[in-house]
Amino acid sequence: MTELLDLSHEILHLIFSYTEADDLAHLSETCRSLHQFITGDDILWKEVHLGVFDDPKEQSVTVSSWQDELSRMWKLHKILSSRDAQVKARDLEFMATAIIQLLETSSPEPESKTRSWLRHHFENGLNYHSLLCESALFRDSDFFRDMPTRSLSARAKFDQLSAKLLVLHGVYCECKEHGYCETAGFPHLDAYARSRVYDLRQWHEGNSWGPFMDDSSKRVDWVKMSCIMMVLLSQQRRYCKSLGSSHLPIWHLPFAGAVPNTYVDLDGGIAPAQILPEPKSSHPAARMLKEPELSLDELDPYGITGTWFRIVNFLDYSDLYQFNLISRNRPNSESLPPLAKTDATRFLVVRLHVTKIEPVTRDGKKQLPVVYFEGDSRIHEDFDAIPGFYSTTRGHVRENPEGEIWWSLLSVFNGEERWKTECIQVGGVRSERGVLGTWFDK
Repeated sequence: MTELLDLSHEILHLIFSYTEADDLAHLSETCRSLHQFITGDDILWKEVHLGVFDDPKEQSVTVSSWQDELSRMWKLHKILSSRDAQVKARDLEFMATAIIQLLETSSPEPESKTRSWLRHHFENGLNYHSLLCESALFRDSDFFRDMPTRSLSARAKFDQLSAKLLVLHGVYCECKEHGYCETAGFPHLDAYARSRVYDLRQWHEGNSWGPFMDDSSKRVDWVKMSCIMMVLLSQQRRYCKSLGSSHLPIWHLPFAGAVPNTYVDLDGGIAPAQILPEPKSSHPAARMLKEPELSLDELDPYGITGTWFRIVNFLDYSDLYQFNLISRNRPNSESLPPLAKTDATRFLVVRLHVTKIEPVTRDGKKQLPVVYFEGDSRIHEDFDAIPGFYSTTRGHVRENPEGEIWWSLLSVFNGEERWKTECIQVGGVRSERGVLGTWFDK
């Protein structure tokens, strides 16, 4: 009778490719022969991995060991599948980091196995609570008193990881089981987010009046970003409800668009530029075969040129002034009370074109360039009854020290520089989600 180990390596490979990671690991521990075969067949681990997740090469990412990568993802799967909140709390840093890396390597195509896998796990309200509700925004709220106790340094790290995941998730959770549906308190959470956004003590030269850390490092402060997002989502939901149940917010699918290169130009625009190596050949014939010069748009890796839809929120000046009066005699570390006032919203159409590109080299390696642009901004007539608003715009896009995509804009109204905008592109370069940040009177 033929035994399993009598089969050829090709047939064993085919059989094992239908197993799950956990079974594959256990199978490798049954005997020395299977251990040597399975651990030595990295292509097998790759095929099992790609049966569940997208291929990282779609984002130009190389995997050094598929066995290590699959083992890490299977560990993430086991923790996300656990019903023990303490297990999740102990491994928050690992889970958050792994999920962020998964998103960075997921396919830019709409049908993504990786993002579908993540959505499935985040339908579990316990995962939503454990991972996305760990930041300072939720500590401000009265609805999340059961947050684990951590040291100040650990709390600061988890604040940022959890807030970043919330921004990448990008939508409200409707899990009534854990109390995060609209009727159970999320509109109240908006008031805490609004309080942080309109607390003028939060914005100063140290963070360039933008969504950055307060130490002038230009590193992203994801707690600020999550509060800005919550305020915008609140307004979107309110606006869509006023139109009827058939209208959905712009972003209503978790993790949609929060991935590099997911933006698609429906007009068939130019593909994103890449950093290419310098030609090594110095032969005269190679110099004669000179390629034609590329246009600025073809050299622009960010896809700036085109028409953008911009949503601007702001608080009535008198409400803003009265709200900040209560900050007197309060330490900056003390949050202001929730702000239940309703923001005003403007919908703008912004047209931009690239004007200049400057290369950037850091530590001897080429980075994404600084790309400068100009354009104009108008009120979107389909959404707003205020006619005649027009301003010119100029600015630049570059990487911040962490590699996040940083947009900086200046709006000129009636010949006067009036408003500055500092934003971060959610999901990385050319993400469909777009940019999120602050605007202020220059």
